[in-house]
Amino acid sequence: MFPDRSLSRLLSLAVLLVSAATALADTEMVMLRDGVSGMAEVLSTTEDSVTVKFETKDGTAGETVFSASRLDEHSFYSLRSKYMEKTVPNHVKLAVFCAENGMFKRAKYQMDQARRLDPEIDDKLEARPDIMAGIAERLAEGVKRAYDKGDLQTAYEIAELITTRFSETPLAEKAYEALDRLEKEMADGEAAETAAREEAITAAADDATRAAAGARNNVLVAIEKRQAAGRGKNSKGLRTNNRSTAKRLFEGAAGDFQSALGATRAARKRAGDDAELIAMLDDVEGELKSEAVNAWINAGNIELWRDNFNGARKAGETARAIDPDSAAARSFLNKVDLARASSGNDWERGGRPTPRPPRRR
Repeated sequence: MFPDRSLSRLLSLAVLLVSAATALADTEMVMLRDGVSGMAEVLSTTEDSVTVKFETKDGTAGETVFSASRLDEHSFYSLRSKYMEKTVPNHVKLAVFCAENGMFKRAKYQMDQARRLDPEIDDKLEARPDIMAGIAERLAEGVKRAYDKGDLQTAYEIAELITTRFSETPLAEKAYEALDRLEKEMADGEAAETAAREEAITAAADDATRAAAGARNNVLVAIEKRQAAGRGKNSKGLRTNNRSTAKRLFEGAAGDFQSALGATRAARKRAGDDAELIAMLDDVEGELKSEAVNAWINAGNIELWRDNFNGARKAGETARAIDPDSAAARSFLNKVDLARASSGNDWERGGRPTPRPPRRR
């Protein structure tokens, strides 16, 4: 007799190992979180499950239901987005699933689709504290999952999202506390990396190697100093109640990130064939682009709160110029356009309330 876990895995294999000779043209690839995969006909999907029809290699046919938690997150998203009815609730729920699983570009895309169907969806969600609290709770679970995986940057971004878009929920204060812890751990991690680089300089076998390691460290320390300054300002902006002060802090943070980004790109051009330094700079550049975009969006959200649509769009355009492929910048610009269209004042002040800026109570 097999243990339950082994039996479950064997059943999964039986379900998913489909004969290519008998596979139908409309079958889909289905993958479980443990990597087991195969072709199956999708009969239906819900917000948390997929029902499939299968045929094994020995000709046995049947149906089974896979929960979203058992499926690979990308597999579930692909199937759900294709087969679900395109309604506002379905798009919003799928966006939450994506955010919980670190798929932020897909989350933003699904929310964009919801806004196309209902331009007032943001206001409607904010008017339902129970819905907002539920989304925040599920996002908080995403913070924990990212943290447990050691992905501090993703955990920070999700916690930041809670503080900016769900500031009126009970979890907002806990999200601020999470930001405090994550900022400290990120700073400690960078200090450890700096110490490791300095140790490598000391341990270098010869003068040339020592000089190269020292030069590499000096470049990174200068960039990380600017990055740290930007993070400090962005953090203060998230915590201040004064919106004008917060906006100045966010813009100052964005300036620090952009300055560091420029230094990173310049250093990469000078790096020559130093593969180790190039790899480090590429990692830092990715972080800086994301942080600069988020800082400008934070500043833009304050302008949205003020119904200053010109100022909000300018912030969004600046963010998109930093990273033309940024889904976050694109989503924010779409939000600005929707807010403007529903204000009835054609880019003038006044009109409907817009999302609240970051605020710590």
